[in-house]
Amino acid sequence: MKYKLRMLRHINFDKLNNIIKEISKKNNKSKIYIFFDMLFSYIKHGSGYYDYYLFDFINLNEEQRKTMVTRSRNKKLISLLNDKKYTNIFDNKSEFDKLFAEFLNRDILILKESNYDDFIKFMKNKEEIIAKPNSMEAGKGIRKLNKNNYKTLKNMYNDILNDKNLDLLEELIKQNKVYAKFNPESVNCLRIVTVIKDEKVFPIYCMFKIGNNDFRDNYHNGGICCMVDMATGKIITNGKSSKENIIIKHPTTNVKFKGQTLPHVADAVNMVIKAAKVIPEVGIVGWDVFVNEKGPGIIEGNNYPSYDFPQFPEFAVDKVGTWKKYKEIIKELNKG
Repeated sequence: MKYKLRMLRHINFDKLNNIIKEISKKNNKSKIYIFFDMLFSYIKHGSGYYDYYLFDFINLNEEQRKTMVTRSRNKKLISLLNDKKYTNIFDNKSEFDKLFAEFLNRDILILKESNYDDFIKFMKNKEEIIAKPNSMEAGKGIRKLNKNNYKTLKNMYNDILNDKNLDLLEELIKQNKVYAKFNPESVNCLRIVTVIKDEKVFPIYCMFKIGNNDFRDNYHNGGICCMVDMATGKIITNGKSSKENIIIKHPTTNVKFKGQTLPHVADAVNMVIKAAKVIPEVGIVGWDVFVNEKGPGIIEGNNYPSYDFPQFPEFAVDKVGTWKKYKEIIKELNKG
């Protein structure tokens, strides 16, 4: 309840008003009705006005609303499963890569623990690399570097050191050709969310993330996402971006999404099941996984994974959200 009261104090009324207007226009409902229905949903389900908008609450019945992970329910889930004493490891890219090295499937170099000789060895047989800050959000701060753009390797090394935001170098991922065909300019990866409870790992959902305008696949940076069957690797929905609800084929490559089968998805699921056991104190993680010709590798783990993707109206089967699944696994969520 305290969290809900804090949320109320930080409402952006301009955004709230604009969302109500949009819902009213789209559904031919009065703005007064929508406002009070939003308020009811907030009290009953902990849904913020953006949840109400994203998950199309206006067209959900009460039983369907009960199945949705909302902002308030997600906070409860994270608070219950993720011990704050351990989550910082997922925010520190260097520490994460060291701890999960067996799952990375690529070379890495931690700048603060290396010198120029190490850099020379790292760059052997490599033209392009990825440089990352230790802490980043939504793919911000990542640089893609090509040694051919520098006169010497020493110049490249100095340029990297001069960027004080950078802490980690990684081998450029050469993705599987099936994944690359959707957009060869980005590493198109899987997002697999796992929950570990009583030493057992439960995969919750798998999503395919595809880049659109640049080398990043992040949905909030213009990327496209669609849902994937974890057993077969088959893409089971059309694509969706933050700007478009339905995308049948990639706007650049014209490759269709729904019905295509991605290789090594089951291998990726099995890999993150093992990875989830490394730090069981962080019980819910969203794993970003690439796939090359050999198999899967972990890009990163997110200790506060987005809860919205599988609940978009375009993705949610029978308009049922993931809260139902979480409650079946975690009995404590059924209290209160």
